[in-house]
Amino acid sequence: MPAHRLFDKGNKVWGIVTAQNRPEIHLPVKCMIMDTRWDPVNPKYMVKILRFYDNFTFIKQHFFEMNFSKQFGQRARLMGLKADDFENMEQLLDRLHGANAERYYVQMDSVMCFVNLNTLRDRFQKLQLYMISKNLKQIRQSTTRQLYKGPMRIDGNSEYKARMKRAWGDTFEDTDIDFDKYLDSLG
Repeated sequence: MPAHRLFDKGNKVWGIVTAQNRPEIHLPVKCMIMDTRWDPVNPKYMVKILRFYDNFTFIKQHFFEMNFSKQFGQRARLMGLKADDFENMEQLLDRLHGANAERYYVQMDSVMCFVNLNTLRDRFQKLQLYMISKNLKQIRQSTTRQLYKGPMRIDGNSEYKARMKRAWGDTFEDTDIDFDKYLDSLG
């Protein structure tokens, strides 16, 4: 039995849309399940996006460059929409919901679908913290390289930790995350 909930056609769900060519970008959405396909590992859903939870600037920067599987068993492709054709979110949603709406359905794994907005928020927070941490680890590695002497040079892990504490330490005060342990986890 899967550790996540299974949904039927017609269910409205909250989920995280990702693309094969931009796996680091995660778009939280509200959607409707239009079709299902059983998979031995995770069922797949074909969904119609009802709402984006990012601002239009973020959507315009990323959504139009993402490749999505728009039919089961087919390779991922761009949406066929141009960012410059839309001035706001309402125009984009009108296109996604208008004539030939099935052209804009996207495939989503069942593990990225949730029963309510609160669960989506919780999973999205964890996913984003992981992605940010991954990038911070890469920044630490890049800025402390021995041969690099540019303006972003940091002399070692202790300086990196001190700079991180000055920049972000106060944002962790109201969380259950120990900031020192978090910094240690970045390597």
